[in-house]
Amino acid sequence: YPKPDLLIIGTGAKLWMLSKDTRDALGGLGIRVDVMDTGNAAAAYNLLATERGVDGVGAALLPVGWKGR
Repeated sequence: YPKPDLLIIGTGAKLWMLSKDTRDALGGLGIRVDVMDTGNAAAAYNLLATERGVDGVGAALLPVGWKGR
């Protein structure tokens, strides 16, 4: 708590999809998930937080330099 209605996940410089298990677990908690590269995720979060307020939107952002496995 507090639980956001929407969680925006930024995956670094590239788009990396979440596993089905992760999406299902977050969906089971009532959290919608939107995955995108970090630059777009930061812009989307700023826009939505301005419109909705920070209570309804959350973000988890990986650094742009992150390459993944």
